[in-house]
Amino acid sequence: MKLGPIDLIANLSHQWEVAGSLSRVQLFQANAALGYPLGRITPFVELNLIQPVQGMDDQRSQLYVLPGLEVFLPWNLSLSVGVQLPLTSARSFEQRVLGFPKWQF
Repeated sequence: MKLGPIDLIANLSHQWEVAGSLSRVQLFQANAALGYPLGRITPFVELNLIQPVQGMDDQRSQLYVLPGLEVFLPWNLSLSVGVQLPLTSARSFEQRVLGFPKWQF
């Protein structure tokens, strides 16, 4: 969604694992990201909320912030990279570097 020059993206999801070491784990996730396009590069900041629903001993909410960049390449390709940092003491990791190549079709 465009809010003037700012791009807003949001996502709600429910995730459950059916096999493996995390079987029967259920999570609710909410994400929202704001980006400001600067030509072929869009700096953005994303907030991630993860709420365990079932299957985890620690039921506390986890909140993360992810500052990053999206670089638009030729042939409808783009690359998003960022560092996910925890904002609460309930966390499953200290920080995580994420990168996502995307092909728009």
